[in-house]
Amino acid sequence: TLDERITGIKSGTYTLTSTVTIVETGESDSQTLLVKVVTPEELDKLVLISPSSYPGGIKIGVPTQVIFGGICRAKKFPPVLTLEEVSKDGILIATLGELRKDGIRRAYSGTFTITSNVEGKKFYRTTALHNGQRVVSDIDFLLITRFPIDSVPKDLNNWTSDPITGLSILSDKIIISFNEGTSPDRIEEIVAAEGAKIVDMIPSLEKFLLHFSGDGTVEFVRKLVAAFGAYSEVEYAEPVLKYETH
Repeated sequence: TLDERITGIKSGTYTLTSTVTIVETGESDSQTLLVKVVTPEELDKLVLISPSSYPGGIKIGVPTQVIFGGICRAKKFPPVLTLEEVSKDGILIATLGELRKDGIRRAYSGTFTITSNVEGKKFYRTTALHNGQRVVSDIDFLLITRFPIDSVPKDLNNWTSDPITGLSILSDKIIISFNEGTSPDRIEEIVAAEGAKIVDMIPSLEKFLLHFSGDGTVEFVRKLVAAFGAYSEVEYAEPVLKYETH
């Protein structure tokens, strides 16, 4: 092995190619490595990741404790991050408080009681002071909704085999997603029109789990998926699949 030291004079990304040749045979082999050269200021740069929230959504009008998390990348980590509620365009609405380190080097967290009487999204970001400069993260959202949240039903037992794909699918449930901007009233209207019921949703992905009373066949599930897919407001509808691992 050879120990090599490389000194970067100008910042940028460079391709380093090392070639070894055997003198006796003339055979050679090359290895390529990408090297990024940064300035001391860039090396000490603080990057804040958009805040996470658990749960990812809350019921309208119900005060709920939400755990917000923040992650940063830096050579020197700030003691705290500040959590802010903002508009979708980043205009400050309120400063909620501090996220503190939770034992993991780059991770911060804090619990706040959130409530809203308006359905939709509440937007949040984190900020911190670093080398005298205010650093701001990207924005993420918490969903305020009338629909069931993170309440996965226990009756996930009605599996049937799809003769075409060979996969098992639920015969009484499907997953559906609506296009952004579809009102909750319209969502309820479409779901009810097809004889289904919303039993769960994933707020961060805005996906819904629907339950329906069918005849237990794959054909019925396919027809229902197609019926939902015909609505212009529906982004997609699909069966719930079970993937077997061996």
